Amino acid sequence: MVAYGDVGRRKIDLTALGVERGNRTSSYFCTPKGAKVWGWEGVDGIHFCSVKELGNLVFSVNPMAGKGDYVHPVAENFEDFLRLLAACGHASAIEQIHGWNQQEFDRFLKENPVTSAQKQVIDQLNRKLGITPMEQPFEYVKNLQASFDYGKIPWKKREWNVYYNGSFWDHHKARSRPGTEIKIGKQALWGEETVYIPSVYVCTQGLGIDFLIEVDFEKEKAFLEAHKDLEEREKKGGRISQEEREQIELENPLELGFQAEILLNGRKLRQERGCGLCWVPKGLLEDRPVMPDGEDILNHYGMDLSKVYRIDRGFYQWATKRKPNLRRIAMKLCPEPKTIPGIHFQVTGPGQKVTFSHPVTGIRYTLTVRDYGWQQIEMEETDSRWVCPKHCAVLEYEIDPVLTPDQMVVGDCQEGDRPYLKQENQFEPTSSGCSAIAVIGGGVGMCQSGGAVRYASSGLYFEPQKEIEWRLSFRIPDRDPLEISEFSCL
Repeated sequence: MVAYGDVGRRKIDLTALGVERGNRTSSYFCTPKGAKVWGWEGVDGIHFCSVKELGNLVFSVNPMAGKGDYVHPVAENFEDFLRLLAACGHASAIEQIHGWNQQEFDRFLKENPVTSAQKQVIDQLNRKLGITPMEQPFEYVKNLQASFDYGKIPWKKREWNVYYNGSFWDHHKARSRPGTEIKIGKQALWGEETVYIPSVYVCTQGLGIDFLIEVDFEKEKAFLEAHKDLEEREKKGGRISQEEREQIELENPLELGFQAEILLNGRKLRQERGCGLCWVPKGLLEDRPVMPDGEDILNHYGMDLSKVYRIDRGFYQWATKRKPNLRRIAMKLCPEPKTIPGIHFQVTGPGQKVTFSHPVTGIRYTLTVRDYGWQQIEMEETDSRWVCPKHCAVLEYEIDPVLTPDQMVVGDCQEGDRPYLKQENQFEPTSSGCSAIAVIGGGVGMCQSGGAVRYASSGLYFEPQKEIEWRLSFRIPDRDPLEISEFSCL
């Protein structure tokens, strides 16, 4: 069987195929424990390795992937990995198979045909090592990933540190000192959910706070069951409209965004940044891996891993020039509004009136069209390889009684046309869609002259469309703010 050392001894350079030499170890948080790294893709920290506890399996590791989606097996052994390279022409295709369907994989290979430089390396692999292209590479990798037990991946144990300029996934040890943890152990009911605030972290630049919201297990189970075909639909190339996404978010029990107002020693702190993730226990995820980041957080705070949580971390800048002494803190959690889909309508021309009712209050409103037409948007070309649509419909309207942009917006039911590549052989992810903001007087959803006149633009299209179907979206909080009265930190 061909091993990695055989490539070096035969002086075969795999760089053209997306496998560069680099450090044999990795400091990335998501690299499995005991990993032997033998190749780097050269972008986003993506690397390939074997894991001591898991034999000859080859894994791809992508630190920039979605939460819990960092590590995937891609070949049963190194020889099969070379055969996949010979079939695909570049490691980028192999690394991304886990998130693609067959159609997307085939399209990628078509848009990125093998170059002469890559063909030379593939020929060397065949001539010097007897490597032949893998038959059905997509099916091979998918079958391997479907049969693999992700629970066997040994994760590194990390020290528990919270950094002001870090997040759950990157720790920035070289940039700042970790914060000092102060356990406060606060909890409160917020609607039907329980909010836990176990600790705050005193950092040089400001205060870090962790918020854990426990969500009803049965509600999340019912939600996942109702939408279990969604991921499969996307894998088969089906497009999920923005309106469908809004409806899904509305039904998702974990969609509990909020802004926290923090008073420290009577002075308000300004939030500078934040991050968040959701924890769904393995019993609800079927064959998908659990997130080691969420598990670390819940274990640190002694939470029950069989429950469902939304986890948010916020960082708040000191209100004084110097780090103050923490004496008393008060908090107010203000819910972010939920988006509720409204009616659809088409525009016939200026003077048209569209009546509708508010989905919560029942109040009747009238939208009056003031102007309507198509415009061509001149955009600076940041990447000449792509051809982008530049036409959008612009709607100027008034609403009586007035609804502000943070209460209701008007948008295109479609997402517009997709950009496409002028030339092939670019190892870049394909664009998933295109939307537009037309800056006319104030831009989409912005008010002008006392809030009476507003504008909306459609998605971008290559050519003006005969008709655009518009839709209303209402932004409505689903709960009152949660106030946590002042308490001592001493």
